[in-house]
Amino acid sequence: MENLIAECETILSDITNLHSSIKNKNLCEVKEFALKYPNYRLCYGRSQVCALDLSIDNKCFEIFAYLRSEGFYTDKSEELNAKIQKFSNSEKELIRVENLRFVRNNP
Repeated sequence: MENLIAECETILSDITNLHSSIKNKNLCEVKEFALKYPNYRLCYGRSQVCALDLSIDNKCFEIFAYLRSEGFYTDKSEELNAKIQKFSNSEKELIRVENLRFVRNNP
């Protein structure tokens, strides 16, 4: 039981670090999380925001595209799409370009 508790604490700490990495626009650390936890794709942090939403909220378009290419998702896709629609045309273009870049690199 103690091992399970320790493992849960490690995972929660890593999710907190993932969210910090997103806010700091540190794609390398985001990639490390994705590799370490291939089955964790809806990662809510303490702020009750999932990783994909956090990347858009912080306009981390490269990280957003990477997360999507790795199968991360949100359970609030309509809200996410509404946020994206409010972006400027140049921001939407950045998202499009980053999405294409990661799709090409991740067949």
